[in-house]
Amino acid sequence: MTAPQTCGQGLAQNAALPAALAAVVGAMADVLEAHMGAIVRSDPAGEREHAAYARLEAAQREAAEGLGALAADMEAQRDLPMAEHDIAAMAAQGEPFARLVAAERELAELLERRAAAHRELLAQMDQA
Repeated sequence: MTAPQTCGQGLAQNAALPAALAAVVGAMADVLEAHMGAIVRSDPAGEREHAAYARLEAAQREAAEGLGALAADMEAQRDLPMAEHDIAAMAAQGEPFARLVAAERELAELLERRAAAHRELLAQMDQA
């Protein structure tokens, strides 16, 4: 018989989500950084676009770093000892957990749509 999963093990297992989000947000920052090199800054619109991209790239890198740190902290809780829990209070987790499940489903659908569109764009880039 296997031992029940501890909350610390659950935190560690769930660290995969912020880690994956960090990778996606970091990759988005890389795309913005690469795009900035193509912007002609001699015209005012180009300078504004470059400034916007630079600001957003920095914010995305900060967000990716924060998500990565969150994932590492969650992973580090793997050996957290199991505490006593109030079973009645545990029952109240249904609604927030249902919201999590719905948000995960929406995220998965968004990522599928984006990945399909990005695969198409990448194929066009490869042909150019």
